[in-house]
Amino acid sequence: MSQNCLNGALAIVKEMIAVTLLLFLLGPVTLIQGKPSLSIDVLQENDKSGDVPSRERRDVDMSCSSEETIEGGSIEWPEVRSTGSVMKYECPEGTYAFPVGWRVCIQGRWSSLTDSGQDPISKAVCKPMKCIRPAAPQFGQMSPSDREYNSFNDTVHFSCLPGFELLGSSERTCQSNGRWSGNLPVCDKQENFCPNPGVPFGGVRSGDTFTLGSVVTFTCDSGLLLRGSVERKCLKNGVWSGVETTCEGHYEFDSAQDLAREMQNIKSQIFTSGEKTSESALNPFSDRTNKLYFLVDASGTVGTYNFDKTLKFLDNYIRRIWKSGISVKVIFYDKISTRTIEVSRDPNLFNTESLVNRVQYNEFSPDAGTNAGKALEALLENVRSAGSRPIKWTVFLISKQYNSGPVPSSLVQDILKHVKEPDVYFDIFVIGLGNAPRDQLEGVVPPKATEETGRQYSFFLPSYDSLEEVFNDPKWEGTSFEECGIRSKAWHRSVGRIFGGIKSQDADWPWQVYIYMVDKVAVECSGSIISNRWILSAAHCYKSSDVASNLDNLFVVYGLTQRSKYSKDQVSVEQLIIHPNYNQHFDYDIALLKLKQDLTYSETVRRICLPCTQDVVSLVPSPLASWESYCSYQENRLTYAGGDSKERTLNGYIAGWGDIKKNVQRVYLSHAEVSIYPRGQCPAINKPNMPFTDRLFCARGEKSDSCKGDSGGPFVTKKQEKWIQIGIVSYGKSDVCGDKDFMGFYTNVPKMMTFIREHVKELQYS
Repeated sequence: MSQNCLNGALAIVKEMIAVTLLLFLLGPVTLIQGKPSLSIDVLQENDKSGDVPSRERRDVDMSCSSEETIEGGSIEWPEVRSTGSVMKYECPEGTYAFPVGWRVCIQGRWSSLTDSGQDPISKAVCKPMKCIRPAAPQFGQMSPSDREYNSFNDTVHFSCLPGFELLGSSERTCQSNGRWSGNLPVCDKQENFCPNPGVPFGGVRSGDTFTLGSVVTFTCDSGLLLRGSVERKCLKNGVWSGVETTCEGHYEFDSAQDLAREMQNIKSQIFTSGEKTSESALNPFSDRTNKLYFLVDASGTVGTYNFDKTLKFLDNYIRRIWKSGISVKVIFYDKISTRTIEVSRDPNLFNTESLVNRVQYNEFSPDAGTNAGKALEALLENVRSAGSRPIKWTVFLISKQYNSGPVPSSLVQDILKHVKEPDVYFDIFVIGLGNAPRDQLEGVVPPKATEETGRQYSFFLPSYDSLEEVFNDPKWEGTSFEECGIRSKAWHRSVGRIFGGIKSQDADWPWQVYIYMVDKVAVECSGSIISNRWILSAAHCYKSSDVASNLDNLFVVYGLTQRSKYSKDQVSVEQLIIHPNYNQHFDYDIALLKLKQDLTYSETVRRICLPCTQDVVSLVPSPLASWESYCSYQENRLTYAGGDSKERTLNGYIAGWGDIKKNVQRVYLSHAEVSIYPRGQCPAINKPNMPFTDRLFCARGEKSDSCKGDSGGPFVTKKQEKWIQIGIVSYGKSDVCGDKDFMGFYTNVPKMMTFIREHVKELQYS
C-alpha cells in the first residue's frame, strides 16, 4: 500500500472517530433515510417559580413503527409517530386492552408492553371483561349459583334465608368497567347492634359478631387489591367505622363521577374557608390558607397527548375553585428532576396564561422511568418551610406509574409529622391512570384516625380521556343545590353543647325556615324545606281555626339566620295540611305547608333529606321488600325505634329562633346538639298526664334544649356527609326553657312518612 493510500485511510478513520465522539456527546442517533438524526438533551434552568433545573428535549424526526397490532381490536394512530406521540388501542364493548390502553413513542420505539406488575407481555390483545367472581351473602343465596357467571352483562340475583332481610342490591350486573352494578348484598337482622357489614366479592371477613365494640377484619384473594378499611369497629351510634371494604382487580376502574364528587367537596371547603365562625367544629377551615398542590407525572411513558389532557384538566379545575388568597402550585416530575409552576393570578382573567400555554411536554426527560418521590420531596420542603402557620393542605398525585426514587408512602409519613392535626388539615388524593400500580399508589394515602370517614382518596381511571369526563357532571354548574342534605360549610367533629344554643352562620342550616302570621293570630314557628314547594312543620303551631282561614297572612321566610318579618325572601302559603289524628296531647304533631310559588335553591336555600326516600338509599342501606318494611327498618336505624336501645347513642342537631328565656326570643338562628334518650326513660320525665306514643321520641343535650319558638324545626342527623331529618320539634317538659330536668319531645318523622308520602308527590319513595 502506498503512503498516499495509507494517509487517506488514516484520515477517514480519524474523521469517523470524531463523528462518533460528537454523536456520543450530543445524544442518541437513529438513521432516517440513511442520514443520522439526533435527539439532544439540554439541561436548562427552571423558570422563576421553580427550584430544580428541568431537562428540555429537542427531538428531530424520531419516527416509530406503524406495524403494531392488537388482537381483536384496532389502533387509533397519532398524526405523526415522533417522540411523545400516543397511539391508543381500541377494543369492542365488553372487552379491554391488555396489558395497556395506549403506548408512547420514545426515541423511535413504542413504550414496552408490560402488565400492572411490570412483567413483559409479548402482544397486545382485547380480553373479555370479567368482574370479580360473585358470592352468595352470608345467610343468603345467589342465582345462578355458578361463581364463574361474571362476564360482561352477566346478571346475578340474591335473596336471604327466612328471618333475614336483604340490604343492598337484589340483582347485580357485570359492567364494562369491570365493576358490578348496585351495592353489596347483605342479609341482616334488625336486632343486630350494627348491621351486618357483609363480605366483599373476592374477599374474606374475620369476625361474625356485630355488637357494640365488635371488630371485623377483611382480606382479599390473591391477586386482588383491597380498597377501603382493612378493619372496622361497631360504634355506639350503630354504624361501622371506616368505609366499606372492596376487593378489586387491576383492570376495573372508578368512574369519573366518583372523582368529581370529591373535587366538588374540596371546592366547597375552599369557598367556606374564609368565613368566620364561632366554632372550629362547624367550619374547621375557617381563617386557614388553602394550599393546593398537584404532583403531575411528566415522564416519557405519559406522552404529549396525555400530558396535554392533564394540563387542560388542571386548568379547568383551578378556574372553578379559584378564590382570593388560595395558593396553587403544580410540581411536574419525570425520572430525574422536578419543575414547579405557581398559579399566582386568577385564571378566569383574560390575560392570565394557562398551564397549557406555560408548559410543554418536550421540556421533560424522555426516559421511561418516573420518580414521584422527588415531587413529594419538593412538597415536604414546602410544608417544612410553612412552619406553624394555619394551612389546609390538599394534594393530588396524578401518575401513570411509579418505579424509582424514594418510597412515596414514607415521604408522606414524613410530611404528616410537620402538619398539626393532619387528619383534618392534610388530604392527599391519588389519581392512577391506565394500568398504574394500584398497590403502590394506594399505599401513598395514609389512613385517617377519625372513626367515620366515608370519603374516597384514591381513584383509578382507564385513560387520560377520563379526566375530561370529570367536568361533565351537571353539579359543577350549580344544579347541585337541588341535592338534599348538603350544608354549604364543611363539618367536622361534634359541636360543644351550651344551653341557649350556639349562634349559627349563613348556610349552616339552609333548609331551616321561619314561619309567622300577621294580624289575627300570633304564629311564630320554624320549619324545614323538604321540596321547592313544601315545608314540614309541627301541627300545634297552626291549631287555631283562624290560621287556615287566613293563609294569605301566613308567611315562610327562607335563606336567613336573622329572624325578620321584613325579609324580601319570603313567600305566602297556598295550602295547610294538618295530620287528621293530631290532638291536644301533641300526638301526630306534624303539618305540611304548600307554598304559593317554588323556591329557588342556592347556597343558603336547600332541602333536607327525608327517611324512606330514594335520597337516602345509599346513606342508610335498607331491605328491598315493601316500602313499609323499608321504612320500618330505617326508623330502627335512624332513631333506634325512637331511642328504644339503652346501649345505642344517637346525637342530632336542632336549630331555631326560640326563647332565650321566658318571652325573650333570639334574633339570630342558634343550634345545639342533643341525644336521643331510651324510650323507657321518656314517660317518667314527660309532662303530667301526657301520653308518650311511638310517634314521639325524647332527647336532651348537656345544658341545651329546644325552646318555645323552636317548634316545628327539624331534628337532623348526619350520614356520610349528608343530613337527614328524623324529628320535628314538638314540645318540652317545662314552659321555662332549661328548667330543672329539661327534656325535648320530638315527632318521629319515619313514623310520619306515610302522611308525607300521601301529599308530597315530588319526592321519590322507594
